[in-house]
Amino acid sequence: MAAAYLPVIGGYWLSLVAIVAFAIAGSRVGTARATHLHGACAALGSYLLVLPLVLWLPTGHTGVGVPQILTTAVAAVAVGAIAGIFAGRRRDATAAGA
Repeated sequence: MAAAYLPVIGGYWLSLVAIVAFAIAGSRVGTARATHLHGACAALGSYLLVLPLVLWLPTGHTGVGVPQILTTAVAAVAVGAIAGIFAGRRRDATAAGA
């Protein structure tokens, strides 16, 4: 659908959605001390929860292989860790200002 309305971003739509989802999952650090680790694990966990659905799709439509799975897992860890760090800094700045 994204490609039909905006052909420029259509090819990147799934990647953009995945990055946003990893960032949202990774930013939910709560009171964690190691925010980078918490964010990375949360984002990787969210990907692992979705992975069976991705693998369940017919292969002709997705073309999912081991390299893509590993690359996406690495992206989830990286984006989640970065989002966790920023969320922890925002949390700590808010706590210090209060």
